[in-house]
Amino acid sequence: MPRPHLRGHTPETLIEALPDLGLRPTDARRVTTRLVYDYQAHLDGISGLSREKARGLLVAGRLDQLEVVDRRRSAVDPFVKYLFRAPDGRTFESVRIPLEQPRFSICVSSQAGCALRCAFCETGRMGFERNLEPWEIVDQVLRIRAESPERPVTGVVFQGQGEPFQNYENVMAAADVLRHPCGARIGSDRITISTVGLLPAIERYIEEGRPYRLILSLTSAFGDKRESLLPVAGKWPVDQLADAMKRLARRQRNVINLAWVLMAGVNT
Repeated sequence: MPRPHLRGHTPETLIEALPDLGLRPTDARRVTTRLVYDYQAHLDGISGLSREKARGLLVAGRLDQLEVVDRRRSAVDPFVKYLFRAPDGRTFESVRIPLEQPRFSICVSSQAGCALRCAFCETGRMGFERNLEPWEIVDQVLRIRAESPERPVTGVVFQGQGEPFQNYENVMAAADVLRHPCGARIGSDRITISTVGLLPAIERYIEEGRPYRLILSLTSAFGDKRESLLPVAGKWPVDQLADAMKRLARRQRNVINLAWVLMAGVNT
């Protein structure tokens, strides 16, 4: 088994991932705060954490980072597109998004490539390469936040490369780290997960009572047209997706969030 990445865990799951180290909850919280919230790469001087446990963590776990291959800055506003490279050479993108208030949100990728082949999506032409690990999702946010001290990062949107619900476990693990008080401290209502409509995953999401915002990328309410734009739509009709989103709305904030890619003459 590969060594667990220390930025891919909440304090609670870190204890579970490394049971032989005998971490106390207090130790795990302080370690996560240092590595995620502070975005440091060392464990020196953590109150109450013995040198032996600190060494054990760094031996048993990983702390590698994503490489920034390219940055493309808008000439007219604070948008920045990042191209990241993982240790295995896979590349994927993130975007720093300025909000109306002086804050940033970050659009993250959840996969390298994508298997869904949506007609309007450039990533779909790449094909699927692999799912991103939780730390690779978290590190996109932490790296961009570290480079953007002029505004706080208060939101994350899972709407970059890939279909988040095809990487369900890792996406939820990353979201949990991002919202944790010892992690990135981003409110659960400011973490948004977008799906093109994988109904079994939506139903699982509802049953598990996840606290994040869910957006359904509908793009067309007409079944035949929607299937021509999003091939996966042929598996789950619009009326079934509508019922599921209504159930979610009753359990959350009585709001249904829909996304629409507008294409002139196609769905306008």
